[in-house]
Amino acid sequence: MLQWCGELTGSDPTLLFEQQWQWLGDEAAALERKPYAEARAWAIERCGEWALVPDSDRAAALKAQLIERARQSTDIRDRLRALAATTGSIEIDANQAISMRQMLEQALLAGRPELLADVGRVLENSLVARADLLGPYAGYGAVTLFSLLGCDLGAPCGGDSDALRRSCALRGYCGYPDYETMLFDAYHGARARELIQSHRADLLRRIRAGDVVGLFDPLPLPPKP
Repeated sequence: MLQWCGELTGSDPTLLFEQQWQWLGDEAAALERKPYAEARAWAIERCGEWALVPDSDRAAALKAQLIERARQSTDIRDRLRALAATTGSIEIDANQAISMRQMLEQALLAGRPELLADVGRVLENSLVARADLLGPYAGYGAVTLFSLLGCDLGAPCGGDSDALRRSCALRGYCGYPDYETMLFDAYHGARARELIQSHRADLLRRIRAGDVVGLFDPLPLPPKP
């Protein structure tokens, strides 16, 4: 909430989106404008006091407190989010890396589809999103891949889902019937889609079978030249 609501404190992008919509023609522009206005109003109401300027002292202090609280939480989702949100330099020893991989495996076995997007954020956006620490799925595309796995397992991903409304309110990606359609139209080309879908099918089968041990084992790095 603190992270995405902070984006509402920047300059209003509505004028930019209006300039883009004008090339669609009046009828199509009207179809874009209505869901955007609704999503923007929803985001502003939803965020409330969470809409803090990201680099302000208050936001920085609150973020640090929330990360520390989440790190010590008994809820695996909190711990995943603490790991994904950690900033600054970080050194990981072998035992810590093993614990991280075990936490990701536990998240896949927890029967909670909402955890999959957080797994993707750890694998793509965190400071430990490296193949030599977290295996072959670490890096670009992990958020999309694991978010879609969450959709497959029951997370809300329809036209009224929070994820889709956030994308509309903050990025202007509006009018899509579901989260998957938006991701592949707005973010990924045909080749990336082919790769993501291929891994998605295999991972979905393994998660449903409970066969997740080793999924995040590290890949050896090539020798330095």
